[in-house]
Amino acid sequence: MSARRLDLEEFGQPSAPESVAPAPAHHDLEAIKLDAFESGYRDGWDDCLSAEQQGRAQIGSDLSRNLKDLSFTYLEARNDVLKGLQALLDGIIERLVPEVAAAAMVPMVRAELASILGTLPDETCEILASPAACPALEALVAEHVETEIRIVPEPAYFEGHVTLRFGAELREIDLGAATERIAQAIRDFTLNSDDDLPQQHERSA
Repeated sequence: MSARRLDLEEFGQPSAPESVAPAPAHHDLEAIKLDAFESGYRDGWDDCLSAEQQGRAQIGSDLSRNLKDLSFTYLEARNDVLKGLQALLDGIIERLVPEVAAAAMVPMVRAELASILGTLPDETCEILASPAACPALEALVAEHVETEIRIVPEPAYFEGHVTLRFGAELREIDLGAATERIAQAIRDFTLNSDDDLPQQHERSA
């Protein structure tokens, strides 16, 4: 006897099919893509600008610091050079400047004599000068044998100070002020170099 399959009828509610979200429309998908692109582009641009600003600030800070260090190094080097030249500069102040003034004194006295000798009523003249300057002036006077010129040592005068006295008139030759200005300029140059160094160090600290 053969078996036969029994088919039973189902009386329950049929199961509902699983709901599936509808696919977005084509234009909505494009809008989503565009918004995502713009958002990413904007964020990337902001990050780029921020990085550039930070980079510029860092470069400016490094450059400023390097310039300060360079300036301070230059001042240090100049100060060291001037300290090495201090003995030479002192020699210029103490010896060379007075010697230059002494060498310039005789030509200046000669020029003054040439301008006044022809106008002297009695052709007499006195030259007051420091004792150290008298030998050079006596050699100058020897050039004017036709005129009576007397050299009068004046201990209170320094070597660059000469007075020509003829009649009631006096003419002064004072190289002391010029030599002192030159000497002071040299002193100020070295002094300012020493003063600049600590000030620059404080600004760069």
